[in-house]
Amino acid sequence: RTLTMKPILAKGIHATDDDIQKALDAGADWVLVVGRIPKIHSKKCLIEPFEIPFHKPFTFAGNTVSGRVGFYLTLTSSDGWQAEGEAAPLPGTSPETLKKCQHDLEEILPVLKNLELPAEKKYLIKELRQNERLSQLCPSAKCAVESAIFNLAARANHQSLAEFLDFPLEDVSTAALLQGTY
Repeated sequence: RTLTMKPILAKGIHATDDDIQKALDAGADWVLVVGRIPKIHSKKCLIEPFEIPFHKPFTFAGNTVSGRVGFYLTLTSSDGWQAEGEAAPLPGTSPETLKKCQHDLEEILPVLKNLELPAEKKYLIKELRQNERLSQLCPSAKCAVESAIFNLAARANHQSLAEFLDFPLEDVSTAALLQGTY
């Protein structure tokens, strides 16, 4: 570190997170990790509640909805990458509660710390489908966790999420909720 003030990228085989930490301790500003997603640093992960009010309430599936409430999940990998997911159960369409969603997110963080996640898409999908603990999450919590993990995988592969998922960047038809008379 005393030889240059330029940013240092440590390249090479970093098979474990201990190898990553050694490179950072030796003065590297960044560490290139190939073939896997660096482990999730559960103490630096955040579960943040949010509430977004709508301008006007609307009725959907027999329930009046006046806004969205849920949680933003931010996962931080051991090398400092961050990725987000969102958990927002929709009352009346799912039996899950906001309390259950928060509980599941809090309970899964220590489990995520110990996961060895491959960076290649087909193996990552297989791992996520076969993980018993992830399959037990309520749907909104599972969506938040999987979204954040896929975002971390895209970063580990130096790609956008669309590139990682092989999703073409083009106009996409969307659905919208409409209410009222014209």
